Order: sequence, then C-alpha cells, then structure tokens
Amino acid sequence: MSEAAGVLATACEWMRAGRGVVLGTVASTWGSAPRPAGSHIVVAEDGAFTGSVSGGCVEGAVVQAARAMPAGAPPRLMDFGVSDAEAWSMGLACGGRIEVLLERGPEAGGLRAVVAALAARRPLTRAVRLRDGRAECFDRGGVEGPEAIPGTSAAVTGAAGSETHRAEIDGESWLLRPYEPPVRVVLVGAVHVAQALAAVLAPLGFDVLVVDPRGAFATAERFPGVRLVQRWPGDVLGVRHLSVSRDGGDVEQR
Repeated sequence: MSEAAGVLATACEWMRAGRGVVLGTVASTWGSAPRPAGSHIVVAEDGAFTGSVSGGCVEGAVVQAARAMPAGAPPRLMDFGVSDAEAWSMGLACGGRIEVLLERGPEAGGLRAVVAALAARRPLTRAVRLRDGRAECFDRGGVEGPEAIPGTSAAVTGAAGSETHRAEIDGESWLLRPYEPPVRVVLVGAVHVAQALAAVLAPLGFDVLVVDPRGAFATAERFPGVRLVQRWPGDVLGVRHLSVSRDGGDVEQR
C-alpha cells in the first residue's frame, strides 16, 4: 500500500470508529520544501495523527490547528514559509514555503474511492472545493469504481492533471490531487536477498510481488505482509495486466 493510501485508509478507519478527523494536504510548495505537494496528514480529535506534510517542521502547528477546527467548519488554508535571509541565519541552505489545506470531516466516500482505486491499480483524482469542502472523485482510467462519487462535473474533470494543483473552475477555487498506483517491483526467487529487498521496498510504498513456484520458499512467514505468487516466472511476467490476490493464490492475466 502506498503512503497516501495508508494515510487515507487510516482516516476512513477512524471515521468509521466515530472519531472526528481532519485531513491535511500539501496544496502547493515553493523553494525548499521537505514534502511534495499532495502529501497527507490525518489528525484525530484526540491529537493522534499519521502521515506528514513537512517532515516535522510544522507538524505541531498543523496538528494544533486541526484539533481547533470545529465540526462542520469549512476547509482552511495554512501558509508556512521562511525567507532566504531567515533560512541562512538558521544554517539552512535556502528558504521555502508550503501551503496546507485542512479538511474537517472529509467526505468518507471520496476517501474510500481513492483507497479502492489504488488497491485496484487505477489512477484517480480527488477534487476539493475550497469554499465548502465539496469533494468530487473521478477515475482517470475511464472505469468508474463502485465507490466513485457520481455527478462529477465535466469542468472539474477537464482540469485534472498529473500533479497536485489549485484551479479556478467556474469561478470557484478547487484543489485537485491526482493519485497514481504505486510502482510494482517483482522479485523473482523467494531467497534471502529477496527477503531483504522486500523488507526495504514495501515500507517505502512500492507494490512488492514475490514470484517463486517453490512453496517452501514463498511463504508468509518468510515474507510477512508481502504478496506471493507460487508460480513459474514465465507464467506471470510479460502480461499486459496482472492482478494478484492478497494471499497470492489467484493470478488474473489479460
């Protein structure tokens, strides 16, 4: 699971448990920024949080502002920055600026649609209207998922791009955040080297798949949390589309 999908999945879990949450998204960056636009943080009303929008530089201020947002509050844009002169005096290489959007109680269906799309390896964009937090999701692959939000306007769809950005659509300001499936890494041979690689790659957000027909090698005990396929590599590689079940028992090829 990618980093973004993990943060959004946590937000969904907390909301299902009845916990009030605020979703933070890096809306834009300028100069030196520790986290790219589109990075997420989710903050629960009790102060618990996961994800990062600044690598720790402004997390405290974001968490404090998130906890102070009342239920039903409209989205809030927060601006953080440091000039080149200030950065130099603190021993930093250069200044920078980040803008963070906070959404109190983000629309749960939209977040679930993103998580489901990424799990199905489909590109999807979530658009948020800054005035009131209205969210629209659309599958850029052209296939509407079962949890996709219906009624997405053509104007919003037409403003989609490959990067997180602000857009003026029909006189309204929107933030569009595209999501791409994580890069898949196929490790052929469930040997000790593959164990070490999987342990490094999976936490970094890569979609790791281990292929080995030997049942004694490709086991969940040796590769915890990694998807396994107990088949010959030639039966799995070289296909245009590959879908693997979580337990590795079924492989769909098209």
